[in-house]
Amino acid sequence: MPKVLNLQEAREQKEQWKNVVFEEFYTTMTNENEKFPCVFGTAGVKNQQVRYYFSNSQARDPDIYPLAIVLEEYVKNSRTYGKNTSLVVFFKPDSKIRSIQNYERDFWSILQRLNYIDSSSWPKEISEDPEHYLWEFSFSEEPIFVVCNNPAHKLRRSRYAGTFMITLQPRWVFEFLQKPAGRKSKKIVREILKSYDDIDVHPELGTYGDKKNKEWLQYYLSDTNETNNKKCPFQLKEKQHDR
Repeated sequence: MPKVLNLQEAREQKEQWKNVVFEEFYTTMTNENEKFPCVFGTAGVKNQQVRYYFSNSQARDPDIYPLAIVLEEYVKNSRTYGKNTSLVVFFKPDSKIRSIQNYERDFWSILQRLNYIDSSSWPKEISEDPEHYLWEFSFSEEPIFVVCNNPAHKLRRSRYAGTFMITLQPRWVFEFLQKPAGRKSKKIVREILKSYDDIDVHPELGTYGDKKNKEWLQYYLSDTNETNNKKCPFQLKEKQHDR
């Protein structure tokens, strides 16, 4: 039975690929000499508030049902893990690095398939239209901000990972950012990001609730700063419109 893993359990995995990708991730997040830009994420890792899951499938052919079970369990208990919690999902590495575009298709396919098997209703306070500024991916009635990291990223180092990886952060984690101290912390994150990446901060990074913002554009960033003029690949399944 797939389950949500804490730090100790994540480190006790027997398969070599799991040990390799996890230790790379952990080292990146806890490196004091070159701090990772997301100070909230690093705090979550250091304080053991982050939870983990290893998928034994590759992102291009994901085993969705175990992931859905784990995500549902995580959502149910997330508020007990701490204010900087998130669920980090590692997928089995490909035999060779694929393109950023291929990984992008994999990413949206995973979210689409999770939505398809989600038996819960779409949250009433969350827009069903990804082009709306109040849209957010949701699962098990919980709005969730999602970030994808993968091996194809070179310039945007903050989005690099040794294998295809997604991080799912409940929307309530970001409520702190609406407060003065939170806005100050967000500014610090953006400043660190400027020096951490070998490319300028992406122009589509915004703030939830800003009428000019589109959340989905921030989920998957390319290694350029070109504006994404495409329509969001995600479409809400029809039966959720009938709730």
